[in-house]
Amino acid sequence: MLIPFQKFYKNLFHDSAIFWTEANGGEWISLSSSVFMEKDFEESSNLDEACEAARHFLSKVGIKTVNIPKFFLAAIKKFNGSLNITKTNAVKLRTALKNNPAVLENQALETKFLLLEFAISDENFDQMAGIKLIPLADGTFSQFDAGSIHPIFVDSVEHPRILLPLLNGWFLDKNIPQKIWSGLTKAAKKNCKYFNYTSVLSH
Repeated sequence: MLIPFQKFYKNLFHDSAIFWTEANGGEWISLSSSVFMEKDFEESSNLDEACEAARHFLSKVGIKTVNIPKFFLAAIKKFNGSLNITKTNAVKLRTALKNNPAVLENQALETKFLLLEFAISDENFDQMAGIKLIPLADGTFSQFDAGSIHPIFVDSVEHPRILLPLLNGWFLDKNIPQKIWSGLTKAAKKNCKYFNYTSVLSH
């Protein structure tokens, strides 16, 4: 049974349009219409910037993600068990990225890196198929695609990129954030079928 204070919060969260979303030009919405990032409810996260980039992208494509002050989030966490909360994660971001390639294409370089970091944070690399977010050494991005006509190479000390000087568009860019480099090289070593990394030159 809810004590009066809990009942007050439950009624407030459910019935009041007190959450702001950037989706659809911006509007105040109720808890039942709000979408929170799953990472918001974890005790600690090293994906704060990536999480914000994901939240912003999702709102751009019409998903009503919300961002609230930490003290307010603490109250929601306290009554999490008695509230119906919708959460989103890397799985849903990948779906949004696949379904909205034009919006992704128009994102700034740093934003693309953050979106990629969040999208591969659960290491479900195979689910990246169809998303144009592989950063290449020629400054462009390639799609995660098992049907690609050439592999994406990862150069190493043993197999430096200089051996193929005219093929920068075939190499993973080394000048990317370390988290992304580590994640993608891990995928390469697993020979993920959708990445078509069967001929990767790696450590």
